[in-house]
Amino acid sequence: MPTDVNLARQPIFDRDIVVCSYELLSRSSSLLDHFSDLDPSAATGRVIGDAFLNLDLRGLTDGLPAYINFTRDRLVDASVRALPADAVVIEVLDGVEADEEVVAACRALGDAGYRLALDDWVGGHLRRPLGLSPLVGCAA
Repeated sequence: MPTDVNLARQPIFDRDIVVCSYELLSRSSSLLDHFSDLDPSAATGRVIGDAFLNLDLRGLTDGLPAYINFTRDRLVDASVRALPADAVVIEVLDGVEADEEVVAACRALGDAGYRLALDDWVGGHLRRPLGLSPLVGCAA
């Protein structure tokens, strides 16, 4: 029986307008281009499940990194380490508070070789506690 997959692949471009990665997003339906009504943690789980279990992630992203949104719950959950560090960029959602547990989880993920990015970050205090440097295009 076929599995229903509702996943969007949004290109991320470098300064030269070359696709350097893709953001993977959960969608309600293949006919609708908007975020599903799922809880954000559940949406992350759906994206991970679809990309890694129902599809070929590296084929889906043409071998480029996949940016995946992570909520607080998903960041501190040890299961994130089941994802291949070389294939994903953990995108910290803009509403995630940089409390001690989140900071420790982000540092541990960075130490384990995962790349982290801030979603919709426009400036402020969040970057420093998480130990993140400014993002520069699609630099690895």
